[in-house]
Amino acid sequence: MKPNIGAGHRLEKALEATIRRVTETRRTMALSVRLTEGERERLEIAAKKRGIPTATFAKSIILTTLDTLERDGE
Repeated sequence: MKPNIGAGHRLEKALEATIRRVTETRRTMALSVRLTEGERERLEIAAKKRGIPTATFAKSIILTTLDTLERDGE
């Protein structure tokens, strides 16, 4: 039986992103990640299928994962 590796780990593996820089101000945060060409294409294709901008889709993935982690108590 495979262990449940958690939503946070799945997101990390799916994007295989390295957080390069996080800049936080009072109300906003800019997050820069490095993706391979293939990862970027996968993200763009998924966003296009949903008819939303890539950055908006990436933000929704992050926030959904955060909600899941908070709900699961991780």
